[in-house]
This record gives sequence, structure tokens and C-alpha cells, in this order.
Amino acid sequence: MSLLNAQDKDNLPTLNSTEEIEDPMVYVKLYNPMGDESVFVTEYDGYDMVFGYRTVSGYDDSEGYFSLVELAGQRYVKDIYFEPCALSSALDDESKIMGADNKKEESIKTTKIKDLL
Repeated sequence: MSLLNAQDKDNLPTLNSTEEIEDPMVYVKLYNPMGDESVFVTEYDGYDMVFGYRTVSGYDDSEGYFSLVELAGQRYVKDIYFEPCALSSALDDESKIMGADNKKEESIKTTKIKDLL
């Protein structure tokens, strides 16, 4: 299964075409459902490489080039509910989501510890 559909491929700017834009558009969000990693795709080379921003837990952000074949091999999937938006908005939403999940996990851990006492 391809991580990008025909519409995604048509909409994504070519590699290096948005490097002068301070807050580029994110057209596709890819994520690993087995972890807490996401890649927000802003550019595409037309074959296999995308440029985007990767987050881990919504906090460890880094930009770079990613192979779609490698991402698929790592079990990444496309977020079908993601709406294109500015990168700053996507990262802000991601950190809010991950922050809520982290608070939920801490609450669960605290409850389990209290149950042991």
C-alpha cells in the first residue's frame, strides 16, 4: 500500500521548493501506530523521497528527508483524518495530543501505584 495517493502526489510541492517559506504547508501526516512518532510531509520528489518534520512524543522535532519505502517498512500509515495546514499549527496540535496522552499515562501509573499501597 502506498503512503501517498494520487491527490497527495499532485498537491505536494517538489523538493526544496518551500525552503524559503518560514511556515510551510503540511499536506500529509504519516505516523507509526505502534509508537509515538509522526512525520509531517511538506515536499515530495515525485518518486520515493519526502521532506518533512518528524516528531517523537510531540516534543523531539527534527526536519529531514525520508524514504517512503523505509517508512512503510517501519509500519507508518497515513492519517486519513489529517487536514492540510501550516506546519506550526500541525506541530502545535501534535504536542497538545501527545501532552494529553502523557497526562493520561501518568494518571494511570499513579492510580496503579496507589492500588499497590
